[in-house]
Amino acid sequence: MKYRLEGKTFKVYFVVEEINGLPSLVPLYKDRLDKKAFVCYKADTDQFMFLNDRQDYLDAQKNTSLELVDVRDAENKFPNRVKLEWAEFERWNWKTYTMIASKGAITDAQGRPATDFIRLREEKLRRLLVDWSLADDGKKIVLERVNSRLTDKSFSDVTSISPTILSHITSLADNILEFSQEEYDFFTSPTSDVSQPQAESK
Repeated sequence: MKYRLEGKTFKVYFVVEEINGLPSLVPLYKDRLDKKAFVCYKADTDQFMFLNDRQDYLDAQKNTSLELVDVRDAENKFPNRVKLEWAEFERWNWKTYTMIASKGAITDAQGRPATDFIRLREEKLRRLLVDWSLADDGKKIVLERVNSRLTDKSFSDVTSISPTILSHITSLADNILEFSQEEYDFFTSPTSDVSQPQAESK
């Protein structure tokens, strides 16, 4: 076990589909018991469906009008329509954490300590976003870092994308940074049969 976090990174994953030439988030369900992630497709309406919880996931397996597609197979199943994307972040240590937190510290109108959450998120992106898979018309949007933070040009490129997608990326990262959740190997391990989910743990 290693405690020092310098140089350690993690990736978050998400799925987008192209609608009218623009990327839109595809609902993604992660089952932490089966350790798999899926998109749920409804053929008769040609839509991706949202699954709220494990019960929805179990019900979807019995619903003949729905198809659960392992996220690692989604690009092959829906070519030229959906794409599995990723973003890589640096893990913060105490020094980085306090430096970022101080950027979000403000004083409200009554002179009380408060937090500017937009500024806080922007500082997380500047200091912790290392790389990503996003591309415009097949050309990767390259992120450059100087002195352990994004350059102004790269930060401008980051903030030029859809706020819905960027907020989703930062929320996924926050789940790991703030709440110690971890991404399982949903997105890299070989696909396997999903017809027999594991029983609920007691």
